[in-house]
Amino acid sequence: MYKDVWLAPVTEVAERYGVSDVAIRKVCQSLDIPTPPVGYWAKLRAGKPVTPIPLPISNKPSKKLGVRTGTEYTPQFEKGTLAFLNEEERAIVLSVATQIRIPDENAKMHPTIVAHRKAVMEWKKKRREQEARGYNRRAMDAPLFLADTVSDETLPRVLHTIDALIEATEPLGCSLTSDLKFIVNGEKVSISVSEAQDEIKHVPTKEENMELLKYEEDERRSSWASKPKIRKYDHVYNGRISFSVYTTKSFRDCKSYDIEDRLGDIMIALYEASDILRQEREAREEAERKRQEEERRKEERRNRYNAEVDQTITLENLSEDYDTACKILFQFYHVFFVHW
Repeated sequence: MYKDVWLAPVTEVAERYGVSDVAIRKVCQSLDIPTPPVGYWAKLRAGKPVTPIPLPISNKPSKKLGVRTGTEYTPQFEKGTLAFLNEEERAIVLSVATQIRIPDENAKMHPTIVAHRKAVMEWKKKRREQEARGYNRRAMDAPLFLADTVSDETLPRVLHTIDALIEATEPLGCSLTSDLKFIVNGEKVSISVSEAQDEIKHVPTKEENMELLKYEEDERRSSWASKPKIRKYDHVYNGRISFSVYTTKSFRDCKSYDIEDRLGDIMIALYEASDILRQEREAREEAERKRQEEERRKEERRNRYNAEVDQTITLENLSEDYDTACKILFQFYHVFFVHW
C-alpha cells in the first residue's frame, strides 16, 4: 500500500482496488502509512523536486482485513454462519455479502426508500410547525423511522446504507416494508439506527439573555422572582451512527471502520435474525397449537361429563317413574283384593 500511494494518486489507487479514496486514506491512517501531501503530484508533473515521506517504524498492525468490493476476496466467516440454510443458498448469500457496496451517490435509490424519505421530510416539517404553535409533544404525531434519531445531514448516508442492503438482497427474494423493515425468508426483520451526540456547553440565546436580565431586575425588587430554566448543555449530532439488526447484533462507526465497511456483516445479521424470528414464531405457533389442543380436550371432558350427568338424571327420572308405577300398581292390587 505504501508503494501504491506514492506511485499514483490515491484516487487512482482506489479505482484499482474498487473502493473509495476515503477508504484508502483510512487504511493508510490505520496502518501508519504516510500519503503524499497536497500539491505533491502537481510539483512532480511540473518537474520540481519532491521527496517521499519514508515509511515509519510503527507498532501498529501491518495488515488490515476487510471486505474489498470488486474483488474475489472472501472473508473468513465462522463455521456456523447461516447453518440453517442449505449449502447452495448459503454459498450464494455469503458470495453476495462479500461483494456488497454502497451505490453511487447519484444513483436512484429504491422506490420504497424514496417514499419513506419523503414521508420523513413531511413529518419533520409538520413537527416544526407544531412546535412553533406550542403543541404539547403528546399531541404530536408519533415519529417515523429515522425521523428523530438521526440528523438531516446524516439521513442520506443512512438511506444509502439501507439502499445498498436492499439492492444486494432483493434479487435473493428479500423486500422492504413501507417503514423500512426487511422481509428476509418470509420474516419481518426490524432495524434501528441512531446517531451519537456530543454534549457541549449551551450558549444562551438572545431571548434567554433577556429573560436572565429580567430575572435579575425582578430579584432586586422581590425575593419571589422565579429564575428562568435555561439548560446548561446542548446535545449535538456528531455524524457517528449505530446500526442494530433486530435485537441480535449492533454495528457502529469507530476508529477501525465505518458502517459502510460492515455491509456484508450487516447483511449476514439480517439473515441470522430472520432465522431467530422464525424459531420464535414457530415456538409461539406450537404453544398456541398446544393451548388449542388443551382447550379441545377440556371441551371434550366437559361434554363427556355433561353427557354422563344427563344420562344419570335420565336414569334417576326413569327410576323414580318406575318406583311410582310400582306404588300405583301395589295400591291397585291392594284395593282390588280387599274389595273382592
